[in-house]
Amino acid sequence: MSAPRLRDIDPRMATPPDGLEYGHFKNADGAAIRYAVAPPPADRLVNGQPTGVVVLVTGFRESTERYYERIREHQERGEIVYTMDWRGQGGSQRYNKNLPQRPGAQGYEHDAADLEQFITEVAKIEERHPGLPKTLHAHSMGGNIALRYLHDYPGRVDNAVITSPMLEIKTGIVPQWVARQVASVVSYFDKFRYMPGEGDWNEAEALGDIKDNKINERVIRQSLQDLFYRDMPDKRLGGATAGWFVEACRSMSVLRDSDYLKQIKTPVMLVAGRLDDLVNPKAIIRAAHHLPNATLQYYRRAGHSPWMESNLIRKKLWGQVDTFLEQQRDSTTPAPAKSVKATQDRPNPDPGMARRLTSGPEARETIKPGTSATATDWQGTAPSNERNASPAPAKRHPRVP
Repeated sequence: MSAPRLRDIDPRMATPPDGLEYGHFKNADGAAIRYAVAPPPADRLVNGQPTGVVVLVTGFRESTERYYERIREHQERGEIVYTMDWRGQGGSQRYNKNLPQRPGAQGYEHDAADLEQFITEVAKIEERHPGLPKTLHAHSMGGNIALRYLHDYPGRVDNAVITSPMLEIKTGIVPQWVARQVASVVSYFDKFRYMPGEGDWNEAEALGDIKDNKINERVIRQSLQDLFYRDMPDKRLGGATAGWFVEACRSMSVLRDSDYLKQIKTPVMLVAGRLDDLVNPKAIIRAAHHLPNATLQYYRRAGHSPWMESNLIRKKLWGQVDTFLEQQRDSTTPAPAKSVKATQDRPNPDPGMARRLTSGPEARETIKPGTSATATDWQGTAPSNERNASPAPAKRHPRVP
């Protein structure tokens, strides 16, 4: 039997949340970037206002559609959600219109600048929601960009929750430095050429292993982006290209610099999974020691996408997020509201002009461990049909950081 259709799975995962609206803005390079905003329902407002502001950014090859369930959960907490698709994926303009499935990259400082433009000129979160707590939620590649953003644009958000930040890609039997050298050579001639073993999205490879007798909420969540790809060909994205991989490695080098990380003062909750087969959790643990205000949550039974795990793990993760945010609210005094009227209106597409910043030197390889992070090593028991479940080995490396 084939994998289930979107119409046959939980509509919380497969259908747009109530009130979600899409739009586009032009970044500083003139590319169309898709964004979305989802306000909470009226009965979840407090004194007519949301309880908080969430800026949600995705990982490599992801689109907003994969986060419908998450957006709903934030809405149920009374939070208003702003999200965007990175340039080159999801509903945003691709780097090469003739090869729409092949990822491109100009440097993650460009993506950080797009995020800055979105937050300050399009969503205008401080102007629309003065005094409300503002949290940046990011995953994987988005987590890498989020750390660059927190460094280059301090003070825009109050805190951040980052799952599986892409700080070191697992490249199988080939060391990452070798893969980077190969990518550099290939990229010199053709930056849109796929890395060895990579290619366009393929339904049989992506969904062929799903069996009816093994379908549960974890399997659906892990396969959700591919289920959307099957029904939305224009959102499809293939594997890593040489140009993408070179820029990913360059940004990972920036974030290996302990001095760079120490300059990020924003409170950050990092989440790592021992079973992650795409990024190295040890690199996340090392980074947590150098971030001045980091909390580390380490899951022994979670893989690369903790938010796409079983209900049991997600419930635990939500509890840790809520505790982290409560601790931040208790330890800080909200900034005084600016003399701007708070509104519930949707952001209008606003091109603006984002600053293009290059941040961070090429990193030093030696990082001395510190003690600035607290770790939680949770070994909760999964339901019987998932107790021994672990992410399937990656068929190709790198695939979906």
